[in-house]
Amino acid sequence: GRGSAMTRDATVTERGGLRGAKSVRCSHCGRSYVEEVPRFDAEAAALRFRLTRNETRLLVAVAKRPDKLVSYDALHEAIYGDDPQGGPEKFSQCLRHFAKKVNARLAGEGYRLRTIWGQGYTFERLDAQELDTPALLTKSQPGEIRRPTRSNP
Repeated sequence: GRGSAMTRDATVTERGGLRGAKSVRCSHCGRSYVEEVPRFDAEAAALRFRLTRNETRLLVAVAKRPDKLVSYDALHEAIYGDDPQGGPEKFSQCLRHFAKKVNARLAGEGYRLRTIWGQGYTFERLDAQELDTPALLTKSQPGEIRRPTRSNP
């Protein structure tokens, strides 16, 4: 059976990033099985985090395609596509600001928007090592993960 020894000693590999399944192989018998991985609900998270409309649009656009690059052009369309004036002149600055604010909220949830400089953003689940790395959690570069500093959630 799948006792606690299997779970404790299992080698885990994720397939499809955040798309819903991971393959687990027992280190004792070598059998593998698939477990469901919870999906990230961007709309519910946006409500829980009290994100602005544009922060929500950014999170939803990137979280729809986990582990895939979402280009600056696609993000501009997702955030300002319905704006008759086409959004702000300094879109890249606004985008960095939105990503910084979203990442401040995502840090405690185990996710991040990762900057791919000059291209766009990806939505990623943090692994256990990244969650325990203080240096990563305190970076202040735009688009990188950062622990929330607010004392009231």
